[in-house]
Amino acid sequence: MFLFHYFITLATSCTQMYLLFLGNAEAVEPIIYTTAVFAEFGYYSFPAEEIVNQLRDVSNAIYLSSWYRNNAGVQKMLLQMMMKAQQQNYMVAGGVTDMNVDAFGSVVRKSFSFFTLIRNFLNE
Repeated sequence: MFLFHYFITLATSCTQMYLLFLGNAEAVEPIIYTTAVFAEFGYYSFPAEEIVNQLRDVSNAIYLSSWYRNNAGVQKMLLQMMMKAQQQNYMVAGGVTDMNVDAFGSVVRKSFSFFTLIRNFLNE
């Protein structure tokens, strides 16, 4: 689903920016539509980034707890949890792109790049 939104956001925002550049449409409509598309994509990206940040804090929370007061079996289990929590975990969309703030920035940058490419190509 996120991967679908990635490409739809990219195509829609690029198209709306080009329509705004042409001046054929009322200026408010493409601006509102582009803002809404970016906001919807951010609605998926920013919470996913927060979840990943919270996962990184699990290892520190276990370490700062009184884990050493437990029996050896619990200590081993907590050690495994700490090791697993220290691995880089990302929410991945379709095995292609990570769901995070970088993906949001990537869509914004690519949208403006494609808009510039289309504008330059069609104006020549």
